[in-house]
Amino acid sequence: MVFATLFRHPTRIPTETIFEIAAGAGRRAFRPTLEAMLDYDFRDRLPEIRCPTLIVWGAEDMIIPAHDADEFERSIPGARKVVFDDTGHVPMVERPMTFNECVLEFISEPRGQQTEDVGKPAAGVSS
Repeated sequence: MVFATLFRHPTRIPTETIFEIAAGAGRRAFRPTLEAMLDYDFRDRLPEIRCPTLIVWGAEDMIIPAHDADEFERSIPGARKVVFDDTGHVPMVERPMTFNECVLEFISEPRGQQTEDVGKPAAGVSS
């Protein structure tokens, strides 16, 4: 049941992968770490990202809705978004071949001006 919130089709995920993902859940730092991630609002910092960014999302993400990917794409200069249909919160686990193909395509694209801006602080941001 818990994995149904992460994956669109949890029964399609290999058992070994499920065990690997669940391995850290019972550790002492798991809950404080999860709470810290959920409590920190980083959206105002997204425009500071200055490297090529591929946003990969699942259309059926029950944890962070797919429409949030639109905000990320708008906020990160030069970002590109890919949304996988019939996919939940962890597209890299649910659709590893498709995910890898997208990443390989993205990193092989020419960057031009974007590459020159990598490492430079955003306007109005001190380094």
